[in-house]
Amino acid sequence: MIKLYKHAGPKSFEVFRAAVFGLWFLNLVLTPLDTLAQLPLGIYNPIGIPFKFFHGLSLVMLNPAFLVFFKWSTTAIVFLAAAGIFPRTSSLIGSMLITLEQALLRGFGYVNHAELPLLYAAYVITVALFLIPKSKAPNPYQIPFVLFLMIFLFTYTLIGLHRIAFGGLEVFTTERITYWIAANTYDVSYYRLGWGQRVLESPLLNYFFVIGFPVITVFEILAPLALIYPLFRALF
Repeated sequence: MIKLYKHAGPKSFEVFRAAVFGLWFLNLVLTPLDTLAQLPLGIYNPIGIPFKFFHGLSLVMLNPAFLVFFKWSTTAIVFLAAAGIFPRTSSLIGSMLITLEQALLRGFGYVNHAELPLLYAAYVITVALFLIPKSKAPNPYQIPFVLFLMIFLFTYTLIGLHRIAFGGLEVFTTERITYWIAANTYDVSYYRLGWGQRVLESPLLNYFFVIGFPVITVFEILAPLALIYPLFRALF
């Protein structure tokens, strides 16, 4: 049994913090947040407690001048967090501002689950910065890594369980996965691999997806085992 976090220490935690907030820094710099003011409010759907209960907050933040100020002030604070300058304060404020930025941005689209782990990582780092100095554990630097990996892997478990709970066995005993692939990738595919057309033309490829779908679901449900078992981790 090999633990990924076995040799975690102060240096690895610093790298973790710098990497996570560094990626958020790049994300903020490259996101044209000020263009949200050009979009019609009719398509805006408030996401998150602050925007759902305080509707005026959205109107204030969607002001062009405020968006520019909010973007660059958030970027500056996140940069401080990445650089380890006033780490506890900058990480705490930075995490809160990133959450507001993402909630505002996703209000015009959808919640991007691919970016949520990076947001969870920012939360974990922030909490760890306050708890590690007070911890009596032999190696408290393992805690944030374990916590982040558990959150990240447990999301796969929830996805797999949700699929079974709401889709039932019919999801696996029919060719629903084939229809899903065809419907979502036949005309437009982000990666332009053409799976939608291929899965309809190739019985072998279709069989591969139909058989592989329940196998993948099982691996998703058991995802937390990747924390401790190297063979499962490699297969996962």
